[in-house]
Amino acid sequence: GTVGVVTLVNGSVTYDPDGRFQSLAIGETAVDTFVYTVSDPHGATATATVAVTITGENDAPTADNDGLNVAEDDGASDITSTLLDGDSDADHSETAQLTVTAIATAGVVGQVTLSNGIVHYSPSMAFESLPVGGTATDTFTYTIEDPHGETAEASVTVTIAGRNDAPASFNDSASIAADTLLSVAARGVLTNDTDVDTGESALLVVSASDSASVAGATVSVASNGSYTYDPRGVAAFVALPQGESTVDVFHYTAADPQGATDSADAVITVVGVNDAPTASDNAFTVSASDTA
Repeated sequence: GTVGVVTLVNGSVTYDPDGRFQSLAIGETAVDTFVYTVSDPHGATATATVAVTITGENDAPTADNDGLNVAEDDGASDITSTLLDGDSDADHSETAQLTVTAIATAGVVGQVTLSNGIVHYSPSMAFESLPVGGTATDTFTYTIEDPHGETAEASVTVTIAGRNDAPASFNDSASIAADTLLSVAARGVLTNDTDVDTGESALLVVSASDSASVAGATVSVASNGSYTYDPRGVAAFVALPQGESTVDVFHYTAADPQGATDSADAVITVVGVNDAPTASDNAFTVSASDTA
């Protein structure tokens, strides 16, 4: 049967390939046929066949928009096949020859690179603030080209999923006299600790801590970061002359809601104070003739 469309209007015959040979590549041909009949004024007729040779021309490729899912801490990934999987070329055999020839990176938050037709995408640490369960999107466009230079463009939407990041704990410092209890309110040791995940710095808690300092002072740290440090009676501090100081340390661990942790030190400067002398009773014996 005839593949194209043949019409007859008032003795005029028109043939239209009607887009049905788009799969022909440049240089390829196909033959379509139809039969026609002619008649003379006396009603005699004759029939013949027309063979139409259709020559292929290049067709531009079609690029479809793409979606991609990555995690915030993923490294650079080769996404070339993902981009090309949905793209096509009507010219048969040319779909497999499509290549990515350009990318437009204006406004891209992550990092997109193109080298020798290979496209890599990386969140590139730009989405570290995403908490667990949070998402963000990044977009860019790319251009594909067929073997004859025809091109098409499409966009890529990358969905980045948040992953938990451990908190960052930083050393704390305080100063107290050797005969005084140090009491620090919440958030205490957590005040300068942070979590890059949005909203989680305020949710940090102390999950572990020393009960005694390196020098032996009594330490109590609450989960909200408040703490007490008691240097009183520690021999090393009692022996400190007035005005002189020494440094003591205790350790603690901060945890985020997902259980990731980091540890730091509380560095306490203990200042010596004047201690009253201690007088002890004495007894001795003298004779009446002894003199002082």
